[in-house]
Amino acid sequence: MKNDVKKIGWLLLLGQLFFQTTVFITAFIGIVLGLGDKATIIGSCIGSFLANVVVFGIFYLIRKKDFAKAKDAKIDLKVILGGFAATVMWNLVISLIDTVTSNKLSVPMSGETVPAGFGLIFISVMPALMEEFAFRKVIFGLTRKAGFWPAAVFSSVCFGLMHQNILQGIFAFGMGMIFCYVYEKTGKIWVTMVLHFANNAMSVLLPHIPVYGGYGPLIEAGLGLISAVVFAVLLIKNRKKLPKISVPEEWFINVPVMLYSIICIGMAVCVFVLGANS
Repeated sequence: MKNDVKKIGWLLLLGQLFFQTTVFITAFIGIVLGLGDKATIIGSCIGSFLANVVVFGIFYLIRKKDFAKAKDAKIDLKVILGGFAATVMWNLVISLIDTVTSNKLSVPMSGETVPAGFGLIFISVMPALMEEFAFRKVIFGLTRKAGFWPAAVFSSVCFGLMHQNILQGIFAFGMGMIFCYVYEKTGKIWVTMVLHFANNAMSVLLPHIPVYGGYGPLIEAGLGLISAVVFAVLLIKNRKKLPKISVPEEWFINVPVMLYSIICIGMAVCVFVLGANS
């Protein structure tokens, strides 16, 4: 397990190299062509593709036999519904934090609305496929032998750090834990991909709804409260089925993982400083 986690750390570092280089090149080209935030989004998606699919994909093909086998279980609609409700509820919590902090923890953007079609492809579909494969299928799948909670926390921390933004990192960590649970219960990575897509698609499509401009906060609050009720009911009914908390015997911290964490935290600090000074 220690060697596996170390290899994951090196993969994360290699992925960061692809990611940062791609974003920098694309952003530079975007500045020259006057594309604004779209260039950064495109660069992030291309970088994520190289990092998550190419790097982790090759590793997965080589080590496929060592990954935790997916459960051959029927799709539990209650788990899927509970997972979706949890994501919507978590969205509301993060929105409240963002409001309380006066948007100081958000990614600094120009405020330009991303076209729906563009957003669905580059913000909804691509991240859902790539990030679920890398962080749930590969990282969670390989470390699952240490226990559900250690593997879920480790993969979710890596997922949160990858976003390199304080608020998005907190949000991604919570989402990672939710998706790990859904993947654990269903054994189907496509289920978490669909949930990931649905979550990102909401953020893309809601601003394009005509009434959202005047009633956005009320719509989000309503969806969040309904989801909280659904989640609470399902949690109470299925509390005995939750994975038991376990402490791993293996270490999850090593040199490459620490380097990856330092790089991501450093980038998050830079983003925060840029946002505070903008």
